[in-house]
Amino acid sequence: MRLLFFIVLISFFAACESIQKQEVEAAAAPVPALIPDTMPLPKGIDSFMTLNIAGHAVDIAPPDSGVAYRGNLIILQGYNFPKHDWCQKAPELCRRARAEGYLLIMPEMGRSLYSSAFFAETRNDMKKYPLRTWLVDSVFSYLNERHNILQARQNNYILGLSTGAHGAALIALDRPNLFNAIAALSGDYDQTKIPNDPLIVMYYGNYKDNTKRWTEVDNVLWQIKKWNTPIYLGHGQMDKVVPPAQTRLFYDSLLLHFDNAKVQLNEPKTMAHDYKYWGSETEAVLQFFKKFQQN
Repeated sequence: MRLLFFIVLISFFAACESIQKQEVEAAAAPVPALIPDTMPLPKGIDSFMTLNIAGHAVDIAPPDSGVAYRGNLIILQGYNFPKHDWCQKAPELCRRARAEGYLLIMPEMGRSLYSSAFFAETRNDMKKYPLRTWLVDSVFSYLNERHNILQARQNNYILGLSTGAHGAALIALDRPNLFNAIAALSGDYDQTKIPNDPLIVMYYGNYKDNTKRWTEVDNVLWQIKKWNTPIYLGHGQMDKVVPPAQTRLFYDSLLLHFDNAKVQLNEPKTMAHDYKYWGSETEAVLQFFKKFQQN
């Protein structure tokens, strides 16, 4: 009887050890493997998959083979730039990010202004492009549930240029606890200071008749007291598309309401609104992200 008791006890401890081993292995498991390539590869990306999520495309590029998974990097393009444009025209970003273990998420935003809604004044042909809510709700949820990506326990980052920089800032406000840090290059953050911008008028109506909307809806500076995310800001001083004063205004406002140690600004005097500038920020942005890596 005593022998039987010891046999049962040993079996119990062996079973517990097996369960604990399985739990440890599961916790250490990498991001699930992605499906094979399904389309020609753009320059700068070795392999990727394209998902159709709620009617719009999203490219996913995993870290390089054999590289430890570091986290997720959402890349947001400017107005009417293809989703893989950055990887083609400033390929160092995508090469470096994947080599350092980042999984890249590149949504096709088209002519979106990353707005929260369409309005009566929004031009009809613009309504076929995704809203910011598509990203924050549909895309984030899909990747989280289907591929174990963009979970709160992971290292999550956003990098946006031009209109995508505006979008990155708004998404950080939408999801203040999801991102370790973001980077915004050559963006606009207070549309009331550029009331004649044709793209903004096309979405929100003219400033004179819709002043409250321009001031309070999708205006980063209006929500500045809510800011909670480390941010790298950059803007070339030769930019003729988006006023460099927009980034300086955002930076100065952050210093009044946010931890100064979590804000970094670069204002190169000879850079313009192009990939020569955006590509030049690769090293600084990735180094900034590393400062806020949690695991």
